[in-house]
Amino acid sequence: MIDQDEIEARLARFTVTRDGRAVWPDVSPASFRAAQREVARVTTAVLTGSPGPVPLCRSPGIDATALAVGAFAAGMSPLIAYWCEQGSVAATGEIAERLALALSHGRQRGAELQRALQMLLVELAKGNVEACVCRGTHVRERYLPDLGTASTSHIDLLIRRDDQEAAGAVMRRLGFETGNSGSGRKDWTRPGRQISRSLEYAHVDDSWFVSLYVDPSLEAPEDFSTEMWQGFSRPVRVLRPPVLLADLAIQAGKHFYELSLIRLVDVALVAKRDFAGRADAWRAFDDLVKRRALGTLLYPAFDLVERLAPGTIDPVVLEHVTASAPWRLRRVVEAVTPASVLRVHPLPPPGQSVWAPSPSQVAMAAAKGWLRRIRTGINGGGARGGSA
Repeated sequence: MIDQDEIEARLARFTVTRDGRAVWPDVSPASFRAAQREVARVTTAVLTGSPGPVPLCRSPGIDATALAVGAFAAGMSPLIAYWCEQGSVAATGEIAERLALALSHGRQRGAELQRALQMLLVELAKGNVEACVCRGTHVRERYLPDLGTASTSHIDLLIRRDDQEAAGAVMRRLGFETGNSGSGRKDWTRPGRQISRSLEYAHVDDSWFVSLYVDPSLEAPEDFSTEMWQGFSRPVRVLRPPVLLADLAIQAGKHFYELSLIRLVDVALVAKRDFAGRADAWRAFDDLVKRRALGTLLYPAFDLVERLAPGTIDPVVLEHVTASAPWRLRRVVEAVTPASVLRVHPLPPPGQSVWAPSPSQVAMAAAKGWLRRIRTGINGGGARGGSA
């Protein structure tokens, strides 16, 4: 068991080096990559309906620690543990115990986040702010098989631009403080909870935060691109299936150079549940892609999802999305696999974009990222494998 001081020291070193060896010095890059491949192999087998139980092997070079770390970095530890419970995957010995611990903490954490979500929805409504549950929070509540299988460290809510001031007042009244902000997003944190208790699973006492998003590129002003869902004690707004799938895939591509496997699984689960066997739904989605010119943005995630779980993405949609992607982007995506796309030895420079159409633009984006790092520092939580 690693004590808290050592955890903080390792994360501090990662902030400087952005190298996974600072966090997990006992796991070599080769062992980590082997563990990534094993986690992806098992994931593919389950998503494609292979008869279970699928053995989670510890082949040469992958010990229990490497496999636990690889699953954690992929955001897959609790989901694989759940599959073990259900008989879809077979794990034994120490790795089975480590995965079960991740799921136990995940369930406690998921219950806490769900309670916080329902409280936030009620309090925002009292402040005349209608929030939409979106992104990882929507997936956790509606698409994952168990609350404990999510690896998200935050609550995602979408609000209207005109409601930003009122929403901020509600968050401050509830004791939240403004944290990081990005384009169209403001994070709210809770004082005294900015810690990490483990480097192998999301501990129930780890910090979490609330992300309030405004005006996403896919928003339709006339109807907020949402529908009502009877998922709680009161109806809540969620993104409509075509918009949700597009938004998740675009966000996965946006974080391409730090893309954890669970992000691809989220896209696959939504596609399978909302679109499988529904040619009409895929045609409507294809129309959305054409109208909004989303093909290039969707391509990285759709290509990787289809390789992770063949048959998930409609072939016509995939053909159109692929045809719209510049050759340079296709070359970058084709050079990786669902298992290898996440690189932590080291992580690429912050700010690097897979959509930059030329090396000079990539370099410029990276330079801007490093400048931000020098000025403001970076969050060491990126090594922990959560969904943003």
